[in-house]
Amino acid sequence: MFGNNSNSMSNGISLIQEKDSVMTDSNKPKGPRGRGPNKYNGNSSNGKSIAERLGSKSTIKNRLKDRKTGFLGKDDKKNKLNLYKNNGKPNLKDFHKSHERVIVIASNAVGKVQDLEKLMKKNSKKPIKILKAERRSENVVVFFVEHMGHAKAILNLSGMKFNGNTVTFAIQNRNHITTASDIKNSVSVIENLKNLILTRYNPEAQYLNLDSINNDPSLGDKKKLIDLNSSEKLGQVICKLIKENFPQVKTISFANNDLRNLKSLSKLHFYLPDVMNLSFQNNQITSLRDLEPLNGSKFTNLRELVIADNPIKNKELYKFGNFENLKSKIKSMFPSLLILDQEELPEGISFDVGKDLNSKSLPLQIKSSFIDSEITGNTTQDFIIKYYTLFDTNRVGLLDLYDDNAIFSLSVNHNSPPWRKRYERGDNMSNWKVFDRNFKTTTRQANRDNLLIKNKNNIIQAIAKLPSTKHPLEDDSKFIIDSWQINIAPQQVLIYLNVSGEFTEVDIKLKKSFSRTFLIAPSQPQSNAAKAGWAYTILNDQLTVRPWSGNKSFDKAEANPIKINISNTVKSMKNNNNNNPPSSNIFNSAAQLNTNTMNGPLNLTPAQLQEQEQLRVQHGLNDMQHQQVQELCRQTHLTYLYSLQCLNDFQWNFAAAIEGFKRVCNQVPPDGYYH
Repeated sequence: MFGNNSNSMSNGISLIQEKDSVMTDSNKPKGPRGRGPNKYNGNSSNGKSIAERLGSKSTIKNRLKDRKTGFLGKDDKKNKLNLYKNNGKPNLKDFHKSHERVIVIASNAVGKVQDLEKLMKKNSKKPIKILKAERRSENVVVFFVEHMGHAKAILNLSGMKFNGNTVTFAIQNRNHITTASDIKNSVSVIENLKNLILTRYNPEAQYLNLDSINNDPSLGDKKKLIDLNSSEKLGQVICKLIKENFPQVKTISFANNDLRNLKSLSKLHFYLPDVMNLSFQNNQITSLRDLEPLNGSKFTNLRELVIADNPIKNKELYKFGNFENLKSKIKSMFPSLLILDQEELPEGISFDVGKDLNSKSLPLQIKSSFIDSEITGNTTQDFIIKYYTLFDTNRVGLLDLYDDNAIFSLSVNHNSPPWRKRYERGDNMSNWKVFDRNFKTTTRQANRDNLLIKNKNNIIQAIAKLPSTKHPLEDDSKFIIDSWQINIAPQQVLIYLNVSGEFTEVDIKLKKSFSRTFLIAPSQPQSNAAKAGWAYTILNDQLTVRPWSGNKSFDKAEANPIKINISNTVKSMKNNNNNNPPSSNIFNSAAQLNTNTMNGPLNLTPAQLQEQEQLRVQHGLNDMQHQQVQELCRQTHLTYLYSLQCLNDFQWNFAAAIEGFKRVCNQVPPDGYYH
């Protein structure tokens, strides 16, 4: 079929003219959609080929050139716009320009359009450029002009006489039509607003009262046009009028205007940056987002803000029971603010960082751990080693270290430091959410109260549910410690201790960073802590866990005179435990007790048996589990609670629990055994 293609090309004859190379419509088989020959592609052409129906190349060009509705191009002399002048690529710049035309409609325009155009250009005070004019009906003509300036110039011609008729003009916008009367009304509204503002100003107090402006009698029938919710431009007009007439104003009230948000006043800071007092009392502001358009940070002299009697106050009271959260957020939005709803706001924290705000160095050098005295340092070192050793291995052993009325809280911070690479930010914090009391995520006061763990039994149960951890006590560079004594009475001293560092979450093998604050008191004689060998007790414990951030913030810190050396002590303890444990080891008495008690029978008192039954009910154990716990108590002399914890740690595998006990028996405190 295509055998003669090369010959036809060499003879300068187009393939489309070869009749035998093109199938005629009459010979086309019926397609899958049932399309056979029809009046457009078949019998109406009497079986002619496509080439015969179209004609030669010159004929095709002439047909396209003669078309009255041809495509816009360089051959179109009436319209020089060429959307495809760049090598066949669309010229988007010219394309958008072609869509910037403004439409003006002329009514009662009876007569020739050309005569109307001449009269319009003659009567207009400003030059106008009409791109195109179309008659739509006997008395309606549509003009296309370049921009809004030309359209408004034509609009001012409304009322001109043409062929004995009064012609009116209107601008067609996207959503509505603007007439000359609309322009006059807007001018009238502005004049009315100006007069209203002039009557509402108190020059002695520098106070402008714009309360209920949409109900002011002086506006007359223009009241319905004064709606700050529906027109942002109206708000800008008001701001501009205030600036032009009272630039020295210090106090403005926008109360009782039914404002749902402050978008219409978004330029207030631009026109009146020195205003000191603003009132939006008794409006419809429901959230902080409604206040954001005001750009509070740009009011450097703003001192007082009133938002009373708005729905936002009721919502805040219902959600938190007070307005403290709202005060804090308002203060952050308006840094210079001192008074909110006639109540003083607390002063924000500020730092004098010097004049060079672009400096990359801090005004003070970072220092390492702070310890106020050698005595505090010794106690702190002893506490950290013993506490975190048990926290990583046997948290039930911390029971007597907590005071009977101790308090524990946990906060989870999900923010990764920006210097960490994106692929390193897959921190899994889900295992820590069960007791998370972060105020940013836990907003209801009732939930915050429920997540505050009180008394030592509840604390031990809570921390036992937290993921397993391993703190690198062998490396002092991984921690920074601040500790000092607090005198709360003539002969009563507490120790404030803050530990920041890192640990490994054992189950998922991911590093986490943490900060933990303790309030420690000396243990009282005959207290459970003293009987268990603890020289101190924990009154308050607050733990914050966050994605790993390393030690870059303090690894090069300047050393303080008083140091604590945890790593060497831990290494020494490990070596001594492997050889001959020193008598000063807090776990030594427990180890001695083990060897004495495990050799004899276990005789429980009625009170101890009753306690076991209470614990069984409290933990919901079935009979088989209860028997396993009792058997572990008999073989190891561990208390019921310690035996239960041991079996839980080994998924109720009794043999594994026995082996696990043998490995850590020297670390169990004395109160962990029946004796």
